Amino acid sequence: KEQQTLKRLVETMPPPHPIQLRLAGGLDTPEELKDTVASDAGLTASVLKTVNSAAFSLSAPITSVQHAITYLGVTVVKGLVMQAAMSERAVKVSPAQQVRLDKIWKAARCSSAIAQLIGQELAVPSLSVVTTNALLSSLGDITLVSFNDGELLPLTEGSTLFERVEAQQTAIGVNTFVVGSALAQHWGLPASLASGIETASLPLGVPLAESPIQGDALDQIVIIYLAGLISDAIAHEGLTDIADFKLEDRSRIERFYLADYVRRGRLARLPSLFEEPGFKRKVNRTILTLS
Repeated sequence: KEQQTLKRLVETMPPPHPIQLRLAGGLDTPEELKDTVASDAGLTASVLKTVNSAAFSLSAPITSVQHAITYLGVTVVKGLVMQAAMSERAVKVSPAQQVRLDKIWKAARCSSAIAQLIGQELAVPSLSVVTTNALLSSLGDITLVSFNDGELLPLTEGSTLFERVEAQQTAIGVNTFVVGSALAQHWGLPASLASGIETASLPLGVPLAESPIQGDALDQIVIIYLAGLISDAIAHEGLTDIADFKLEDRSRIERFYLADYVRRGRLARLPSLFEEPGFKRKVNRTILTLS
């Protein structure tokens, strides 16, 4: 039954734009990204329209893709291009669904950018893979909110990741992470990305002692999950200051196991990193710009 549900969901989504496949597999340098986007006038116009909209708090207009990359960085612009590419081929949705999709993309951009900041501070290997996974972890939410009238994605103000996943599991037997992974496979995206989307939920329901994944791969998963929680709080709970995000708050169900995951190996620096004024300024600047 769950497999039938997944098949029905992913087959309602239009085929990917060619640039989505390229974004999933690379375009990590400013030159590659600029040249690829500039070759598509429609995407260029869409990216510039979005970045100059009220969704961004910019003091001056962005006039070119190169300008956007210089000002916002490759990671954020990749998110904008992915959003533009998906919107170009998206199924028609209601105004209410569009509001939800805008919020999902906002969270995705924040997640990718914050994963980049954390990964740089901790010298995480294969950082471009981490940021791309953080961005594409939104595929499940996009699929669920695009299906029918979005009834499969409860997204009320203040709702938490745990509450939404619980509602999805109850309603259809699978959750946003599984749906996103299935769509990535359906689209023929790299297997590592499809797997990364699904395993990004590991710290939500699996104690550290029972984790089937270890080493650098687990570090990447935890960073993607953590960045997703922070962006979730930004988009759905109005978080504006990272100092208000309590990394080891076990009273929040979605952070209960996370407290153990962030005190192992390379990640053991995370609690102190979240107290460093310089790091907090960088994250808050990102939140201000992207939200």
